[in-house]
Amino acid sequence: MSPWFILACLAAGVLIGVYLPETARWAAPAGDMYLRLLQMCVLPIMVTAIISSVAGLLSSGVSGRMLIRIIIIFFAGLVVASVIGLTAGLLGKPGADLDQEAREVIGQLITAHTEEDEPFMTPDMELFLDQDKQEVPEEPESFVKQIIPDNIFHALQQGHTLQILFFSLLLGVALGFISGDKRDRLLTDIEAIFQAFVLIIGWLMYVLPLGLLFLIAGQIAGIGMEAMGAMARYLLWVYAGCILLVLINGLILAWRSGRGFLESFRLLREPLLISFFTRNGFAAMPSAIQAMRDNFKIDKDITNFVIPLGITVSRFGTVMVFSLSVVFLAQLFGVELDPGSIIFIAFASVLAGVASAGAPGVVALTMISIVLEPLGLPLEVALILLLAVDPITDPPLTLVNVQTNCAACALIQGKSQVK
Repeated sequence: MSPWFILACLAAGVLIGVYLPETARWAAPAGDMYLRLLQMCVLPIMVTAIISSVAGLLSSGVSGRMLIRIIIIFFAGLVVASVIGLTAGLLGKPGADLDQEAREVIGQLITAHTEEDEPFMTPDMELFLDQDKQEVPEEPESFVKQIIPDNIFHALQQGHTLQILFFSLLLGVALGFISGDKRDRLLTDIEAIFQAFVLIIGWLMYVLPLGLLFLIAGQIAGIGMEAMGAMARYLLWVYAGCILLVLINGLILAWRSGRGFLESFRLLREPLLISFFTRNGFAAMPSAIQAMRDNFKIDKDITNFVIPLGITVSRFGTVMVFSLSVVFLAQLFGVELDPGSIIFIAFASVLAGVASAGAPGVVALTMISIVLEPLGLPLEVALILLLAVDPITDPPLTLVNVQTNCAACALIQGKSQVK
């Protein structure tokens, strides 16, 4: 498919969203339907890929070394992402010395979600979100309850990705310890299901440009331009951090695969486009798996295991924006950050990003409280501001999540093993 045709459809979507917002809102359901079709294939692909790859890794006898390598590389990548966001906030100072107009718009955003009789902002104010948004739980679920399903069919129905991931890992490990024809036949059937859904994704790619046109038009029409202007410096540094991570990933992929720097982007073009314009890393997962297997020649078992695991758990873009957002809020409220606080933000943002895995929308954003509360910064204000600019920040952050996990996949296999 011609990239120029895709870009033309994207440009058309932007123009429709800006100049014909009513038409964009009318067409938005078609974009949502296309995204739902992509999402329909995600869970079957994730489950079959994880089960077959874990069983294959166990049977090959390299699972222990691979697990250690995965943990080291994922943790290092998350820390690097956090440090990049932290550095962008400290150097760019997006929340410091804002002009009066920007402060007024931010104040209006905040007060619009508070009680009418609330005279000013306080750290313990209540958050009022629209009723159609997901409610923020009063207390986070326990870690065990969050990842271990008591009913796997309920988890599948509700789309609890962490629970589904845990079940798939456990079943894959169990199959890895079973020998004989029965296991081999089952794994062959699982591989057939995986290939079938990959084929469905391939069919959907034929209408990708139109799907992206409808999606981007609806997203642009829903953006509040005043909020974008008020938080322009924050958005600028979010994009700067994302660009730096994208460049680092490109260098890693080029180095590990022996391909050219620009070639690494061309070979990942499809998953990068899907992740950016759908704002959904899971929707891009099947395409990323196929690109790493076919274009970068990464081992099938490693790709099928690392990509779903990483997209579910290792949200590099989320970690980066958490650390940057904490610095932004500290500057906005005039809170001085000493060296101890800076180190705390760097590592606590990693923990918050991992804790947000599998949680949708507002619930995922609430995990930033892990960093904010010890610093005395208000979670409520963070949620209001992050949600206001979410349509602008989410596309590059999702792209970074997908591309960084692809780079991690290449690092985990190792240069000498890349075919």
